[in-house]
Amino acid sequence: MADFPAGPPDGRQGVEKNAQVLMFGGYLLAGFSLLSLEIIWGRMTALTLGSSVHSYTVTLASVMGGIFAGSFHGGKRSPTAAPPVFFLYLLLYSISSILVSFAFLYLSDLMFFAKFHLPVSFEVSFCLMYVAVFVLIFVPSFFAGAVFPIAVQRILRNAEQAGAVTARLYMLNTLGAVAGCLLTGFVFVEYFGLKNSALLCGILPGVPSAAYFISRKHSAAALLSILALVSLAGAGAGLSFPVYPFSIYIQKRFQTPEQFCKIERDVRLLKSYENKYGIVKVLEDGKIRFLQINSKNESSLFAQDFPTQSMLAHLPYFYHPNPGGPLRFLNIGLGTGTTVRIASNLVKEVDCLEIDPNVYRAVTEFFFRDIDKNKNVRYIFKEARHFLGTTDRKYDIISMEPSYPTDITTASLLSRESFLSLKAHLHPDGIAAVYAPGHLLHERYTDGVLKTLAGVFPYMHIWNVGIGDVIFICALQPLRLTPDQILEKAAEQNPPGAIRFARRNEMIESIRQSADVPVYSDNRATLESAALRGFVRDL
Repeated sequence: MADFPAGPPDGRQGVEKNAQVLMFGGYLLAGFSLLSLEIIWGRMTALTLGSSVHSYTVTLASVMGGIFAGSFHGGKRSPTAAPPVFFLYLLLYSISSILVSFAFLYLSDLMFFAKFHLPVSFEVSFCLMYVAVFVLIFVPSFFAGAVFPIAVQRILRNAEQAGAVTARLYMLNTLGAVAGCLLTGFVFVEYFGLKNSALLCGILPGVPSAAYFISRKHSAAALLSILALVSLAGAGAGLSFPVYPFSIYIQKRFQTPEQFCKIERDVRLLKSYENKYGIVKVLEDGKIRFLQINSKNESSLFAQDFPTQSMLAHLPYFYHPNPGGPLRFLNIGLGTGTTVRIASNLVKEVDCLEIDPNVYRAVTEFFFRDIDKNKNVRYIFKEARHFLGTTDRKYDIISMEPSYPTDITTASLLSRESFLSLKAHLHPDGIAAVYAPGHLLHERYTDGVLKTLAGVFPYMHIWNVGIGDVIFICALQPLRLTPDQILEKAAEQNPPGAIRFARRNEMIESIRQSADVPVYSDNRATLESAALRGFVRDL
């Protein structure tokens, strides 16, 4: 730091060397903190409003909007702002960012209020939630933006050094931002969790402010800044996410606030896991135990969920031309482990792809404790597209049950490129089973999954299972069994009416030829947006 430009002499509103160091350090930490919190707040927003591109767009736009407004304000204040103003704004940024992080912990409570207590439709109240997120993030971003012009004005000695001072501030801020992004994405969220990471990143910029007030013997300001940071840290340690958050994924299930409050009272958290992939919870409502991943109720052992999980193993097995042979089965998405457990009893070898190891831990601890003892099952903790792109293994059966396709990772599993990858890893006489949440998607978008699959697999049967679930059976060769034969076999595994044949060949061909039905590809987020609208609107 020895070659930093010296500040103007006393009497010209400059800052001495120690204050310059604290200003440069404070601005570096502001960059570190803000970009880290942008990642964290984006993840927190997604837990309530859905992990769609819209949530991350609002987060980014509000950060940039706050920096814009703060820079404008700081520029107008900078000619007359004394050095303590810089550190005051930095402290306000620190305090407001911590408070905003606290607010994000209970964003689901705000959605509950918006749905049941605002005199508008849920579509409107959902849009207001985006506005609320924008305003929350805007406030700390405003203070972060305001400190830059004040720092330049106070450190700058003469016009000749304007470029050097501005560049050095901007360089340090950017360096902090890069370090914050990397540490948050690869370390903080993984090992500290979202809440503790947000708390740490919020407190850091307040440290130079407290140090400045202490060094200048501003005892009142120093005491208040230290008290505020310590108090907020202590308060944050006692806060946590709600056990059963009211999110976009479950709001359609409740027509009155009393319905949700009753379930919320009855739900018991058995265990929570958190890592870079998100938050996995095992919850219990009376006698029903279910798995929740990033606020999505993914699966359970409940009677309504069982037919889908069972048929994702049984249907492709029934259709296979050699069901008694030494078959190799690929299961994509572990869920509660029901499909894998059934498949392991049907075939010789099972590979199970699951991106999050915590899902496996939850299953072995709370659903099927013996599932890890099946010698013919291999668990692979990789993203499905990545695994299929890096292996030459071929399978007799591939069964895929992706989560709700509201984010790019999940939606990409239902794209043409993904289906081509399935085809490349399927034996010529193999069978693929693909799940789609028909209860969530408008019929046009469910037909889009059908049309996309039909462009890759020439032979297909479509089944409705349970309450609105759809399973597509796909093959490269003609299917050997008729729907009636399949229904006879399925009746042995499920209650009557749990599975229904959905589409005849002529209907599939009509959808294949329709210009109104989309084909999903990696290049467009059509399905991602459609799934989110399905949660918001009454279809």
